[in-house]
Amino acid sequence: MTGRPVPNRLRRCTLGHAAKPFMTSSIPPPPPDGARPEDLLLHAVLDVVGALVIILDPNGSVVAFNRACERLSGFVASEIVGTSLWERLIHPDELESTRAAFEKLASGQFPTTHENHWMTRDGTRRMISWSNTSVLGDDGQVRWIIGTGLDVTEARRNATQLALSEARYQRILETANDGVWITDAEGNNQFLNQRMADMLGCTREQALAGSAWDFVDPEWRAAAEAQAERRLQGISDQFDFQLRRADGSPLYAILSTSPITDPDGRVIGALGMVTDITERKRIEERQRRLMAELDHRVKNALATVVALTEETSRSTTSVEVFRETLGARIRLMARAHEALARGQWEGVHLDELAYEVLSPFAAEERVRVSGPSVRLPPFVALPLALTLHELTTNSVKHGALAAEGGRVVLSWDLPDPDRVVISWREVNGPPVPSRILEGTGLALVRDFVEYELAGSVVLDFRPTGVECDLEIPLRTRGAPLSSSAH
Repeated sequence: MTGRPVPNRLRRCTLGHAAKPFMTSSIPPPPPDGARPEDLLLHAVLDVVGALVIILDPNGSVVAFNRACERLSGFVASEIVGTSLWERLIHPDELESTRAAFEKLASGQFPTTHENHWMTRDGTRRMISWSNTSVLGDDGQVRWIIGTGLDVTEARRNATQLALSEARYQRILETANDGVWITDAEGNNQFLNQRMADMLGCTREQALAGSAWDFVDPEWRAAAEAQAERRLQGISDQFDFQLRRADGSPLYAILSTSPITDPDGRVIGALGMVTDITERKRIEERQRRLMAELDHRVKNALATVVALTEETSRSTTSVEVFRETLGARIRLMARAHEALARGQWEGVHLDELAYEVLSPFAAEERVRVSGPSVRLPPFVALPLALTLHELTTNSVKHGALAAEGGRVVLSWDLPDPDRVVISWREVNGPPVPSRILEGTGLALVRDFVEYELAGSVVLDFRPTGVECDLEIPLRTRGAPLSSSAH
């Protein structure tokens, strides 16, 4: 393409954005034969620079296309110079936006940056980031439009891949069952996923405003400091730990921690993966208590069996009666234990216990049971079951349940949460002389209530039937029943 050099008076550019200066240029179209040395030098410089440089006239025709443009596009300058910018290089999808950017430049509005794709000779698309300006003539009209571009295709692709990768990692972090906790070398919180914030009982913003030390249980502070020192030495660890939630409640956790280092190998923080084992600890503690209670119950039950055996042997006159009486008492113990097992040894309701003892007579409507809901602790349930059994056995042998039309009324009240008052009343039974108290199972009633349960017993042998009032503490335990009680 031929033409005359741009006069010196036209060698000035107007920049489109003062805050981001563009190197001023007065690049003319390709010089004709016999052009001045400075113009030849200028075009030689354009051909060796790494950036894309393209010069357009106000109609959008290409007047200069440097070597970098040739290498990127696959076209030689002779194929492009003199043609329209959008004839070969611009993808159809971007014609409208590219024309709009060009029109602003041609009208002197000078936008400094623009991005579009170039279509190369082999059909691939390359993303170009342009810095643009215009050269004005003496009349103030745009004479040349100069674009300097960089191929940012790989950078954009890498940025997209990085964004996708970060999004995937973010989803993994936010959907993980474990907490993710990152601190700096001083323990200041740098990142927590939502699971970790939920475990600590606060928002992420609240946690990030403070330090990991804010959530360390005071009793575990020394252990935490020792572990922090190991992180600074570059040591990874996994250990059980006790944290403290925002509300002060304990958080038992397994911590897997690793140091975070900079490129020089210096420790700049720590990454922690936190597994909440609070519920597991509670179950373990509950099992420990249950095992301790079971151990106590088994020992106490064996002592009770020994005591019942001795008492039964003293109060019976034949092997047959002994076997029947002792068997009934032990079977009652077994049913009481089953009731406790159904409640996982945490207690049993008084009405359920009464049913276990009195169910044979409930079908005949000879027993009436009433009272508020009372949950008996395990140490009360078995002695009280045996007490009710002895009262029932005595009634069957000598009292209301031995007479036709006789009935038993069992009721209770809860004066306060620490004690229950139980009333046993026999109705329409034969008179029972008080002397039968000696040498019968009623002697066990006092042992069970007064000695083992630290309660009180009031027995009254009225003409209408036996009356018995029991007051039993629910918060204190008496002494275990054994043969020494007799």
